[in-house]
Amino acid sequence: MKISFSTLGCPDWKLSEVIQLALSAGYDGIELRFLEGEDSLWKLPDFQGQALSQARRCLADADLRISCLDTSCRFDSPNEVERQNWVAEGERMAELAAELHAP
Repeated sequence: MKISFSTLGCPDWKLSEVIQLALSAGYDGIELRFLEGEDSLWKLPDFQGQALSQARRCLADADLRISCLDTSCRFDSPNEVERQNWVAEGERMAELAAELHAP
């Protein structure tokens, strides 16, 4: 059985801290919800440009998988613009999930 933990319990940590905990505690994966107080993870420098390749490499070197990439997307607003903004957020997060090889 593979075991993951969620960053919901450590929302202000950096990716490097999360990876270190996962390694030291023997986890197989990480459910990414928050990092550095941010829930739109695509905004973080660790997940942009060359840093994204480095993040993937650090995860692979640690033999860790991203078991889930969570969002705060909500689609229940009566305001069309707000709903479209959430759709765009979901698409960005789905693209990041694909880049991180998350299911």
